Amino acid sequence: MKLITIIVILFSISSISLASLDKVEKAIKQKGAKWRAGETSISRLSEHEQRQLCSVIIDHVDTANAAPGKKPKLPQRWDWRDVEGQSWVTPVKSQGGCGSCWAFGCVAQLESVKMISEGIPDPDLDLSEQYQVSCDPNNFGCSGGYMYPAYNFIRDVGVPPEDCFPYAGRDLPCEEACLDPELVSVDSWSRISYSVTWLKERTYEHPVTCAFYVYQDFFYYTGGIYKYVWGDLRGGHAVCIVGWDNRGFIVKNSWGDGWGEDGYFRIAFSESSSKSEVCFGMQAGRFFIDSSQAPGRNGTVISVWAGMKAQL
Repeated sequence: MKLITIIVILFSISSISLASLDKVEKAIKQKGAKWRAGETSISRLSEHEQRQLCSVIIDHVDTANAAPGKKPKLPQRWDWRDVEGQSWVTPVKSQGGCGSCWAFGCVAQLESVKMISEGIPDPDLDLSEQYQVSCDPNNFGCSGGYMYPAYNFIRDVGVPPEDCFPYAGRDLPCEEACLDPELVSVDSWSRISYSVTWLKERTYEHPVTCAFYVYQDFFYYTGGIYKYVWGDLRGGHAVCIVGWDNRGFIVKNSWGDGWGEDGYFRIAFSESSSKSEVCFGMQAGRFFIDSSQAPGRNGTVISVWAGMKAQL
């Protein structure tokens, strides 16, 4: 009898997912959006499980210092996954069923900032999200978190390598981390003005963490330039911007490399506005590490990148 009940529940979830996919595809066509929808590992989750993935607590839309910016001359395309043939972005990870996107967004940026400040691309660099999930006293582990306190933790405490506290996808006591770990932190962080220009300018310096509102249609994303077309709000979500093309931002997600475009998505610039339901780019933070103290700085991407900008 239990097996029959489970089969009925799974069939019901699958039917609901397929019906929703049909609505998303029709909405994409009707609104002329430029992205593709399909069944994904996330779209088949229950509403509760989907909400768990989007656990950034956003109590207001951050419009502080939302001036247009100084409009610097930037390249039409930029992607930290390929700068002079080198990647300064670590592999896509999966937060599993834990509401820890706030920690994954922070650690994704920290890993890139560490590599860029030292001038050493390291595909094996892997810092511990579990440490922040379990040890950040101002957030709520798998039950969600605020972005600004999360940035404070990266500054004031930091996180160790993954093998010190491997990710478990659930709440664990902080005491389970290794003893006396070597922590990677930043000297300071600052808010980024909520505008496309400022987000692009700061992303040109290094990948940037931000939050946005996720709706039902986003779970069906399989490629293209995402723009909201259909569905109810599921929650706030933290991600890491790694670049842009001529139509939108390129963003690293934390739902595994089997979702979206190998774990990434692209989102239209028009969604970075308080007039958008999505409000992409809210509560973005910029990390600072004193690169003058970093080893191997000369002749690395730091100088190459500076030279490239000077020629624009």
